[in-house]
Amino acid sequence: MPGDDRWILCSCLGERFAVHLRWAQEIIYRPQLLPLPGLEPPLDGVLIWQGSTLPVIGLRLLAGSDQAAPRPAAVVVGAGEQRAALLADDIGDTVSLPPGDLFALSPVLTSGRPYLTQGAMLAGSLLFLIDVPALLQQLREQAGQALAQAQPAAAQ
Repeated sequence: MPGDDRWILCSCLGERFAVHLRWAQEIIYRPQLLPLPGLEPPLDGVLIWQGSTLPVIGLRLLAGSDQAAPRPAAVVVGAGEQRAALLADDIGDTVSLPPGDLFALSPVLTSGRPYLTQGAMLAGSLLFLIDVPALLQQLREQAGQALAQAQPAAAQ
């Protein structure tokens, strides 16, 4: 099917990430983030989108920095009923990455980041491909763990 191999490029701190267009729903330039206390990386806050609150995942945190992006942009992604926003320094063009050009990333690069399992070379540099369903699954697990820890201990 035409278009099945199109990816949208996102960059942060010199690292480049890509999201398959099938998961991307909207790009928001200069999103208004609502920071929440106690969020664990890679969560940066929340964003109101079409009447819903979305968790915001900071790609800068995935790239190893906790500094805020100077002119951020966000890509709203979704799989099934779950949605989130990926906050980047810049959102670029879309590119075609045929399946034969993708390769498995080294476990050293993916340690603690199960949503980064594949890569591709583009213009001589590494491109991390974000597995959106895996990322959203990790967010669900983190939210469940945080909720369980916040529950008061049962009286004995």
